[in-house]
Amino acid sequence: VKSLVAMLSSSTEAVREKSAWILHNMAFDDEIYKGIIYTAGGIAPTVALLSSSSLLAQRSAVGILQNMATSAKLRAEIGEAGGIAPLAGLFSSADEVLHDMVAE
Repeated sequence: VKSLVAMLSSSTEAVREKSAWILHNMAFDDEIYKGIIYTAGGIAPTVALLSSSSLLAQRSAVGILQNMATSAKLRAEIGEAGGIAPLAGLFSSADEVLHDMVAE
């Protein structure tokens, strides 16, 4: 998981997209993986991906944060990492799927 979290900051867009997609799926309904992703430092680079030019990376980042936000502690960590403003900023995207994801 640490390697996947590190890949979220890769200089290669495809690597960022794929690692975010994998982490999104790992965090789905799995409290253990959510904790592991958090412990590996996954929140800050995920928040950074919200500003990516890649729609796939943005969607995956939103998915990771959605999955992690089911925990009150991790919700607070997302806020402390500055995640609220970039999430709200995604409402200006032309992508309706992204809007729906952020609204959840």
